[in-house]
Amino acid sequence: ADCLSHLAWCEIRMPRKRAARWCNLYASPCAGRSEMPAELWANLFDSLAKAFYPTGNPDIHMEGHCKCNKLQFRVDGTLTAAFMCHCSMCRWYFAQANPSHTLWIEPATALTVIEGQEHLKQWTVERLSRNLRGQATVYFCGTCGTNINVRFSDPGARMTLMWPWNFKFAEWGGTPPRHGYAEIFSPRFHAHYENRSVDAEDSLPKLADIWLEGMAVTNNAGDAIGSITFPMPNAYDLQMSSDAVLADAALGACVHRASLEQLHAAWGATRSLLQEAQTGGLVVLDGGTGTEVQRIAGTQSMDNRGWSCNQVQDFGDVVEQVHCQYCSAGAQCIMANTYATSRHVLERAGIGSHVESINVKAMDLVRSAIAKQPKAVVKPLIGASLSCHRGGDENAFGVWPDSDSLQRSFNEQASILVKSGAEAIFLEMIFCQSLAMYAWRAAVETGLPVFVCLGDVRLDETGQPYMWWSPSNPKSLKASDREKIPVVEGLKPLLEHPSVVGVFVHHTSIADTGPALKAVREAGWKGPLGAYPDQGEHVWPNWTFQDIPVENFIAAAQGWLDEYDCRMIGGCCGLGPRYIKALHEWKHSGAWKDGGAGYHSSKL
Repeated sequence: ADCLSHLAWCEIRMPRKRAARWCNLYASPCAGRSEMPAELWANLFDSLAKAFYPTGNPDIHMEGHCKCNKLQFRVDGTLTAAFMCHCSMCRWYFAQANPSHTLWIEPATALTVIEGQEHLKQWTVERLSRNLRGQATVYFCGTCGTNINVRFSDPGARMTLMWPWNFKFAEWGGTPPRHGYAEIFSPRFHAHYENRSVDAEDSLPKLADIWLEGMAVTNNAGDAIGSITFPMPNAYDLQMSSDAVLADAALGACVHRASLEQLHAAWGATRSLLQEAQTGGLVVLDGGTGTEVQRIAGTQSMDNRGWSCNQVQDFGDVVEQVHCQYCSAGAQCIMANTYATSRHVLERAGIGSHVESINVKAMDLVRSAIAKQPKAVVKPLIGASLSCHRGGDENAFGVWPDSDSLQRSFNEQASILVKSGAEAIFLEMIFCQSLAMYAWRAAVETGLPVFVCLGDVRLDETGQPYMWWSPSNPKSLKASDREKIPVVEGLKPLLEHPSVVGVFVHHTSIADTGPALKAVREAGWKGPLGAYPDQGEHVWPNWTFQDIPVENFIAAAQGWLDEYDCRMIGGCCGLGPRYIKALHEWKHSGAWKDGGAGYHSSKL
């Protein structure tokens, strides 16, 4: 073991004085050295990426200044870490608060002074700690004393240490508007929590020491509750100012955040799917639930104003039957029937007072179906839909409440899904960017893993997939108010949050799914990608089934896999259990691993 992990092991498991005596008995590879071993640095950076940025680190191109504004700088680099640090070095030498909201930015030379070079001063910390070797140079403004950044002499420390409060922000910028706040810098965890001066009351993961796999994770009181696994839960306490709290209040009720214990369980359940998709495997999802209920129970299961909104309440036994069929077919994720159960949809259907009972029952039906499966069956991930389903049928763009009511509706449903045990949020029917942001805000605030699901994707006259955008208040929104934007452009804001762990194309024709997947990749998404298309025609409020041979569906899936590295596949409306069973059998036959060479989805 390297000296850092060995020392951490001692400190976590023994009183501090005893740990120091124990470590002194053994030779350390760092003893007498002015730098840590290169392999230890590599492990630290690699572990940060695996634990907190599994889909890639965000780039930073921002300007900032000191308190007196005489020293201006620019940063061009990559955000390696954003966290709350309780270490002794920050407390003694670097930080202006404790714990310190700390940023690691690569490369070490990411900061450039663009004005006021004569005001830049420095001082040197000659001896850092028993773990971090060498010296540190602290750069600050000589006029107002603002610390700007820290550079380390150890060549393995390829980052510079900074703080978010020195960057320039629009006074009320961001989505939702937060005074002086940028989403990209939201802290992902607490480090060195065993050194805390006070307990932290937030839902961020608390690392007793650092972020190497297997090291201790604690609760807010400092009691060990588990160990670090990759990726880690991304929970957020935004530490908002009173202005920001008022801004959130204007949006309606705050979202109920998952507890730390729930986050560990939820991210653990999601991890196996992510790892399988990212290591050359194939993940099989379930198929359409609402349409399958209609296939069994008839058209009376579809509501003229809310589509599948009443199925859980009036056809619960059929909903559970469908979930059981997907479990038996081999689905690795079962989605609760919450697609059309937000308040703004249920109110259109006249059952708005049943929001909580319907969503809670929907989650219960998934768990009940899973519990009825043989013990040998691996437990599927429990997903919950939070969708931008169009409520009502007065016009093609749907009927929407005003912006505040819409945000409250999504916040309410997201909170209920968290309390009811959802393990991941599937942000479905993303067909309009401006509408999607309301649901997106609620989803990422839960702290659960979030999958962004582009829905009902269409191609323009040039064959390029597009989505909609509108500046109008949702309540007055009409089809004439909207405009087309390319998926490549419209998708990007929805990906800029660490809780977003995967992207799907769903409720889209098989023929148009390929171009939509291509657009997702062109938007810069390098993480897990999936598809669950539809098959048939929607004649409101019912679904017209147009079944195709399963071989055609499998051929399309092979094409998406070959061309776009699409490794999470299921079905949406009209694609039921027999298609999911075919996917499961195809996966386990191994045929998908070496078939489909030279296949192009446009041949379908």
